Amino acid sequence: MKKIILTTVSLICSINFLFANDPLTTSGKIAVLGNWQTGNLNQIGIKPKGSFNISNDIFSYSLSADYHYQHVEGHTVLNDLWVNNLLKINPNADIFPVAVINYGFAFSYQINHALISGVGLGGNILKKSKNKYIEISAHAGYMDFEFKNESSHQALALGSLINSSYPISKLLNLVWQFKTYHSLKEQAYWGTNNTITISTKLSSKVRINISHNLLYNAKTVEGIEKHNTQTLLGIEYKLK
Repeated sequence: MKKIILTTVSLICSINFLFANDPLTTSGKIAVLGNWQTGNLNQIGIKPKGSFNISNDIFSYSLSADYHYQHVEGHTVLNDLWVNNLLKINPNADIFPVAVINYGFAFSYQINHALISGVGLGGNILKKSKNKYIEISAHAGYMDFEFKNESSHQALALGSLINSSYPISKLLNLVWQFKTYHSLKEQAYWGTNNTITISTKLSSKVRINISHNLLYNAKTVEGIEKHNTQTLLGIEYKLK
């Protein structure tokens, strides 16, 4: 975990140094969401999320994180953290380089830690605007998965990411994100994460979001489901 934090801080510092003379745009969001999870657990809880973005015409860097903790009758049933880093160079071009570092742990999935990192290429399928875009990227790199009571799986890996947004109306926006990972060492280590969100604008800074998240992990441990879903409803606040 310390290595990931140091890598992220170093990446941000390097970006600021390299592009200090180019105007930067920063933004951030925080959200508090009610979460209904099915699969491994049938639980209702609270899930805070946050994101930070910094960009200009040369690069775009985004950091997002969500954490879910729940303690029931003396037992911890949820203690899940996921942190995602995405760097894009010349992000407005038709084709652009990308770098990805995703890290997390999930008590509910019996995952001690999971790291996926890599570099690759992305592309803009639509001409990008603020709330209307489709980005597709693929990367190759390294993964390190460790399930409870199992040895760590370390291997070269492939991954992909689709980010898209489409305005339904002046107040409604549809957001779709789709992620994959695949080990090149052992076929069982692969999975997908599909999230669809409908966002309703209440003001320039406040939105109500409702999301459906479908997760699939081909590799699990005994007692853990391969298919899991999350339905989330809550408020998002734009920091800037």
